[in-house]
Amino acid sequence: PILIASIIEHESKGDPNAISSSGAIGIMQVMPFESNQTMFWDRPTRSELFDPKTNIQEGARILSQNINYYVDIRNAILHYGPIDVGYSYADSVINTYNNSK
Repeated sequence: PILIASIIEHESKGDPNAISSSGAIGIMQVMPFESNQTMFWDRPTRSELFDPKTNIQEGARILSQNINYYVDIRNAILHYGPIDVGYSYADSVINTYNNSK
């Protein structure tokens, strides 16, 4: 829960209506399924992601998959966050996590 809360802090500061410039939605900034795309076919729709419960469940699912795939938490968080910022995002989330324990 503390790791999820740390990601929420960095992604949206807890705003369930947040929308990023890349189209990520909600409290955990999850990219939605769009019917005209093949990417993210297994994700909830935009409207579903505005529900905080759905958004957190989906964000936690994505993070869990990343942890299982990358094993290392830092790499899992790196691949959860913005694609163009490198490890600074992961390190910032980990710092927030460590300060929240």
